[in-house]
Amino acid sequence: MLISSAAKSVKGKASAHNQDSIYCNDEAGVWLLADGMGGHTAGREASRLICRDLPKLLLAGNNAHESIRLCHNRLIMSTSDELSRKGMGSTLLLVVKDRPVPETISQAPNAPLQEQTFHIFWVGDSRAYIADNQKLSPVTKDHSVVQNLIDLQLLDEKGARSHPERNLLTQCLGGNQINPPQIGSVTVKISKREHILMCSDGLYNELTNEEIYDFMGLSESYDEIVCGLINEVEQRQGRDDVSVILLGQPIAQLTKSEWVSSRFFRPIKNILALFKA
Repeated sequence: MLISSAAKSVKGKASAHNQDSIYCNDEAGVWLLADGMGGHTAGREASRLICRDLPKLLLAGNNAHESIRLCHNRLIMSTSDELSRKGMGSTLLLVVKDRPVPETISQAPNAPLQEQTFHIFWVGDSRAYIADNQKLSPVTKDHSVVQNLIDLQLLDEKGARSHPERNLLTQCLGGNQINPPQIGSVTVKISKREHILMCSDGLYNELTNEEIYDFMGLSESYDEIVCGLINEVEQRQGRDDVSVILLGQPIAQLTKSEWVSSRFFRPIKNILALFKA
């Protein structure tokens, strides 16, 4: 299954510089999103270092866990160089397309694969979702204080959105975290009617999962979906930087019936929403 993507990253209303960084390599099957922290300049440097160095390490043949830990160590070393870099760190969200072994490929050389395997790795609170024609499902779990409270059943999802410590992370790359980070990982299979959405907290802090899903259904291409989501955040005067990556099988390769059946939205719900507007 060939994979294509669309991506965009913009600074928030309260940001002097965009501290998010993104990297997309459809051919290599590597997509990366990093949300920097530690001050405007330091945060931007941290996320850029990850998006510069991690793909190089992966494409050189290193495994994901090893590559992520190497980036963490490089950030720790960078923070010791200058006082202004103290606390410099970043979240990480990495998606890597699995390369099927020859015996798993169809005997017909040009036959399209019905499913594609992806390996997802994360540190911090940047998120990945799978969108199909029914819902938007999270596949990552935040490394954050509020997620720990949710796990302990001391807080629900609604309360987490306004909790005063909602931005406090329990894991990150670099920062003041000397010990190696705990890397979350999951392997997923998606069909050609499913899509992976990657985003920083600038998106989901402004839009609920239901709103994200509904906005995705109002567009006809990945570029339109990504730009539409970010435009909606900007319309709401989103204070934080926001980054979105959307990937899946190129829409041009789907038949008309496949594209219609893979559309994210529930038509009746959206039609009713238009009448209420």
